[in-house]
Amino acid sequence: MNLTPLEINTDSTNIMHMINNNNLLYDNSIVECKYLMMKLEIIKLFHMF
Repeated sequence: MNLTPLEINTDSTNIMHMINNNNLLYDNSIVECKYLMMKLEIIKLFHMF
């Protein structure tokens, strides 16, 4: 793939916390999200107010 790195902005602190610290209830989805972020070279995840 020839994609440029992406930035993701979210206003949800819960999402940020779950991605950084895991969450057993959503673990499968979080692992998939982390994998896709790595694959797409998304290197920045920001919390926007």
